[in-house]
Amino acid sequence: MVGADGSRSVVRVAIGARYEGAPGGRPNVNITFRSQQLAALLPERAAIHHWVLNPAASGVVGPLDLDGTWWAIATGTESIADEAEAISLVRALVGAEIDVEILATDPWRARLLLADSYGSGRAYLAGDAAHQNPPWGGHGYNTGVGDAVNLAWKLAAVLNGWAPPELLQSYEAERRPIAQQTIDFAATNMKMLSVDLSHSSLMGTGPDADAARLAVAAAIQLGKRAEFHSLGLVLGYGYGPDSAAQAPAGDIYLPQAKAGNRLPHARTAEGRSLFDELGPEFTVLGSTDDARRLYQALADRGVPAVHLDAVAHGFAPDDVPALALVRPDQHLAWVSSDGSLPDDPEPIISAALRGFMTTASL
Repeated sequence: MVGADGSRSVVRVAIGARYEGAPGGRPNVNITFRSQQLAALLPERAAIHHWVLNPAASGVVGPLDLDGTWWAIATGTESIADEAEAISLVRALVGAEIDVEILATDPWRARLLLADSYGSGRAYLAGDAAHQNPPWGGHGYNTGVGDAVNLAWKLAAVLNGWAPPELLQSYEAERRPIAQQTIDFAATNMKMLSVDLSHSSLMGTGPDADAARLAVAAAIQLGKRAEFHSLGLVLGYGYGPDSAAQAPAGDIYLPQAKAGNRLPHARTAEGRSLFDELGPEFTVLGSTDDARRLYQALADRGVPAVHLDAVAHGFAPDDVPALALVRPDQHLAWVSSDGSLPDDPEPIISAALRGFMTTASL
């Protein structure tokens, strides 16, 4: 059983796991509404987030579609009494007496919560059932999908008999640190919200107000960049004993062909994607006889795999590892340190099927 049943997970309760952590910030209210007049008030380069820095009504507003459905977050608001108050809040955020049809309101407070166990044996947790992070940066969905991809291939491997049950123990060992990393990252983003950037000096006219807006704009670019440019967090994390050295550097993603990391992506001159060439389970990357020998050893063990000679498929030799074993989740289970395979590849395969990552030849 996989408990992907959200923050109130009955599976989490059933397996005896519990959240650790606490609420992490000010109260907020989400407002979903329709307006046909709002789009005309926005600049030509409309954004998915419009941050409102008016101290009298700070928050965020953005489109849900292109047909007049919008969302807003009123930061610092505990609750909304009725529809009239919701309409008033939207108009205050927008700064105009636009048409507003309220569809829903939802009070919430950010949480920094992590389950003390991701499960074992026959029951596991994934997504919000295992972790909750503040929404600033939008990483909750990424993290949940990462859980599902990691756990799904391991469950399939064990249930289909080509990997030992020990493999499932690596699920929590790999994914829980990523959730903690994401919680910490989102908490940092939460330290600078619209209410923190708001000031009455921004609302005036004249040279002083212009200078204040320029100063705040510079602070926003510096302080909020990582929230909206976060490929280091989204793609740069690694699993295994070297994961601390693979920690993301905010907005910077530096692909590295090291065991535990995501396989660095590449394209042919014609634009074909390396990821599209990978098999559904394990993939042996390499052009040499050693690559074919590793593929045969996997086949002899009953491990589903494909052999991909990426260079023969048009990928530049410098863009792909000379010899590597890629897991079903696109992370590298093993990378040869010198492009060769040991005489006995069995330890490499056994380690991969237990969730261990190795770079040096064993």
